[in-house]
Amino acid sequence: MSLPRSWHRLAWRAALSNVKRLSFPYKLTFAVTDRCNARCEICRVWRREPRPELTAGEISRFFARSNGFSWIDLTGGEVVLREDLPEIVAGILAACRGLSILHFPTNGQLPDRTVDVAERILALRPPSLIVTVSLDGPPEVHDSLRGIPGAYDRALETFVRLRALAGARVFLGMTVSALNAPLLRETAASVAARVPGFSTRELHLNLVQFSDHGYGNLDERGRATLSPAAGPWAEALRLAPARGPKDLLQRAYLRRIPEYLATGRMSVPCQALAATCFMDPSGVVHPCSMHGRPLGSVRESGWDLGRIWDAPAAVRARRDLTEGRCPGCWSPCEAYPGILGSALRCLVPWPPATGPSAGGAPGRRMPGVTEGGRGSA
Repeated sequence: MSLPRSWHRLAWRAALSNVKRLSFPYKLTFAVTDRCNARCEICRVWRREPRPELTAGEISRFFARSNGFSWIDLTGGEVVLREDLPEIVAGILAACRGLSILHFPTNGQLPDRTVDVAERILALRPPSLIVTVSLDGPPEVHDSLRGIPGAYDRALETFVRLRALAGARVFLGMTVSALNAPLLRETAASVAARVPGFSTRELHLNLVQFSDHGYGNLDERGRATLSPAAGPWAEALRLAPARGPKDLLQRAYLRRIPEYLATGRMSVPCQALAATCFMDPSGVVHPCSMHGRPLGSVRESGWDLGRIWDAPAAVRARRDLTEGRCPGCWSPCEAYPGILGSALRCLVPWPPATGPSAGGAPGRRMPGVTEGGRGSA
């Protein structure tokens, strides 16, 4: 079966990002709200005074004017706390005809609302809807890290119910820190015990990040940071299959975590302001989700992101990023486009990885957990 034209466009723009700064970003990460109903230990967004939010009408005006995206991540805060989220998505889909990927994460603490939102979005016939439900350990650990009794049960209920929806690709997302690093296999096994046919392809792992702009959690760095020597990344690679493009992308991300932990820098050129950018709830554009450097407001630019993208402030910020003048991160929001922007180096499986990050035989099975099946991208 041939891929839709929008996927060819995304592949072409990702390939083009290997050699030049794009004239318009192919990926936008848009935090639609700062509000959150969890009390996570390693994310302090819930402590913030929420910034004013663009209305659904204003967001539609923005996307009507700035509609060249192939990949949009809607994030927060907790995105489903915006009761107008389906209306926001309707505006996106009406304007962004070349969209290939629409993704949002959720803490899964409002199962009924989250499933209702997903059903209403699916009724709009998005080209691809991906939902990630956060799960940071077995029940007691997850509840402790999320600061809410019963958080694990609600997250898993949300995952199971979303997983049953036709047209949605649903994953569990585990943020790995020093507080849960030894529990990768136990976490997967706890899900497998409750979810028939659960596949390790449905578990996405990402490294905890520290950013005042992104998470307001710099005070947690000393307690939650992993050392390169202590990282469980060989085990993570054993859990991560290597079957398709999505798997290769995750494995490329996992393989480079030890180097990031040792250096604090990306091992590939960052694509922030070359192929991607971030917009906060009030419509202020920044280089990325980790680096708070206001570049302009879409309200003040006539809803035209191109005016901000081409402005001297963004060009200077991009130059600073290429010279390493940024906080440094290995957040999937930024790392995945970076990997795609260095595809020959990162995704072609030669030479074979060596050393402590190489892992072992990929995709080793555990009782009750399959390597394929539902959730494959």
